[in-house]
Amino acid sequence: MDHSAAARWPGTPVLAPPDVAFQGSEWTSNELAQLAWRWHRVVVDRDVTDRLLALVLTNHPESVALFFALAALPADLVVLPGDPRAWQSSPPVPAGTGLVLRPTQGDLVLMARRLGMRPIVLPDARVGSSAVTAPPLPVVAPGTVLFTSGSTGTARPVYRSVAGLIAATQATIAGYRLQGRDGVIGTIPLTTSHGLVQAMLVPAMLKSRVALLERFDHRATIELFRSGRYGYWPAIPLMAEAVSRARLQGPAPVAPRMCTVTGGSLSAAIFTAFRHRFGVALRSAYGATEAGLIAVPQGDDDLGPDSVGTPMPGVAVSIGEAPGGTARPGEAGRIWVQSPWYADGYGFPPSLERPEMHDGWYATRDVGAVDAHGRLLVLGRLDFAIPYTVWEAFIAGLHHVKYVLLQEASHNPHAEAPERFDTELIAWLDANA
Repeated sequence: MDHSAAARWPGTPVLAPPDVAFQGSEWTSNELAQLAWRWHRVVVDRDVTDRLLALVLTNHPESVALFFALAALPADLVVLPGDPRAWQSSPPVPAGTGLVLRPTQGDLVLMARRLGMRPIVLPDARVGSSAVTAPPLPVVAPGTVLFTSGSTGTARPVYRSVAGLIAATQATIAGYRLQGRDGVIGTIPLTTSHGLVQAMLVPAMLKSRVALLERFDHRATIELFRSGRYGYWPAIPLMAEAVSRARLQGPAPVAPRMCTVTGGSLSAAIFTAFRHRFGVALRSAYGATEAGLIAVPQGDDDLGPDSVGTPMPGVAVSIGEAPGGTARPGEAGRIWVQSPWYADGYGFPPSLERPEMHDGWYATRDVGAVDAHGRLLVLGRLDFAIPYTVWEAFIAGLHHVKYVLLQEASHNPHAEAPERFDTELIAWLDANA
């Protein structure tokens, strides 16, 4: 946070975009701030007075600039993924919502109109002279609408206040003991709650840099490890497994000092393989779209594939059919959460459905237990379903993996045969996908 600039907007936080590395190019914080101010003025000049605005947020420097441009407006922001097939939600985005698109996103105009949104395409992304210093931008937007993964059915819109997101980001920095020199590797999609906080707001508050991958690539990720310029890699288990099993070109690099995994269970085999290959232990954490991070490992004694650590400072967790009781070690039950930055509700403001609560505790859909040391174990979910659109995208992704593996082998006939992992994966895809 830039407190000197805060004087220009009393009572309003101000924030500058982080430096961004993307596909071999470097975008400085100043360049992105200039672009954000330019697009901000375009929206203002067009008399866009919507109280609800949408944007398509992808892992691209221009998306970072657009988020900061719109966050400087007094409108709630709906964060949509790059694939318009995933824009369906329950309830749907309100008809007439303005969708602000980057210049290269004009192909989304037709789909936006079909879904009842009002597309607004911005002009080109030119920036001014690097000799001109752009001030940080005020964060005026009251809140953001993010979406659940759809693992329990149709994706649900979740409204989280910007103040809550900022508090959660500050807690993340403190919980992981991140420092200004800790650049971030952004392989998690920014459109998710986890990606928005970990890969954009964390480096912005640290005034550091983020390397964005528009699409996860294990080779590019390993090369970012090798660069030695990054101290923090937030990931999901599949990403950790991919870099742990991939063939290496040369010796294995040392991973960033803080590598974390959320969004699924981490197997003991991958935990061991990652540490053996990269010299750093993965930290398995627990979070949710509604709450951000809930529990993280607090010390080296907490590290392991089973435990997700202990609750974040200011967060409380209870296990059982009802909250507030004391569960015996290993006794499974519903996970209940108390968090100062929990979501305000489901839906789109001003019509929000309040989260399920009981005596001040939020009810999650997860099942967990605590071990003898008081560390949280996440055991599963109370309900689970994969909607067709998500399953279809997953299968398409698997076919892409198979294509990459086969192309790699065919274009390098003198290389060693693919590892057993590669051939087994191809066989599994042929049998199941």
